[in-house]
Amino acid sequence: MQNIDVFERDWHDRRVGRPLHREMTFTQAGLVLGGGTILAEFGKEGLAAGGLAFDGEEARLLSLLTAAYREPLAGGVIEKIRRAGEFWRAGDKAQAQIHLAFLGLPKIDETDAYRLFLAGTALEKGVCPSDLLKALGFPRAARDIEKYREDQPRVPAGSGRESGQWTSGDNSSEAQPPPTATPPTSNNVQVAQTNIKCSSFIAEKCKGSIMREFPSEYLDLSVDQLLKDAQGGVKAAVKGKKLLFDNRFRK
Repeated sequence: MQNIDVFERDWHDRRVGRPLHREMTFTQAGLVLGGGTILAEFGKEGLAAGGLAFDGEEARLLSLLTAAYREPLAGGVIEKIRRAGEFWRAGDKAQAQIHLAFLGLPKIDETDAYRLFLAGTALEKGVCPSDLLKALGFPRAARDIEKYREDQPRVPAGSGRESGQWTSGDNSSEAQPPPTATPPTSNNVQVAQTNIKCSSFIAEKCKGSIMREFPSEYLDLSVDQLLKDAQGGVKAAVKGKKLLFDNRFRK
């Protein structure tokens, strides 16, 4: 009981005067979610200075995300987060937000944030990521997380609860995605993701008030096309790119 009281007091002290980040967001310190839990810090020197410094700590990051979202995340999340951090550090905040947005993760609530805080506290006190996942009720993910590799094959989408989980690849009974499953990239964002129309992206991620300012000529074009045109200096595209990731219009 005493430990619970300490945790609740620490949580209350952390929350006083601080916003609840319902989606992953960047601060000067790094990538943050919930009540200020730092998922990954920005590097301060060497190659890591170009982005988030979590090489060798992927298991920690994945276990924290599992705690926040209440399920193991599908493959690819690590690389998208890594790319988002690189864009943010390079000053391209819109591209950084695009990579986070296309993770397709829901917003968390106060309960999720508190669970994330407890998970982070447990890791700080020496609990290993695999034991944390076991405590959260994901024994298979716990077995897999310690042998995580970004290029490790994963169970494809549509395979039920195990979708996106890592597989050894040495069992012929386990389905594996074909070599062509990863689409070519364009503007450093996967084409399969950014081929979504701007109008669809707005409907999912933005408030309706954005329509008063968003350039109508791009509504039926893809986000990928918008980014290409913005990079080429097309004024309407530059404006559209800025509006899509303006916090005034985000849901």
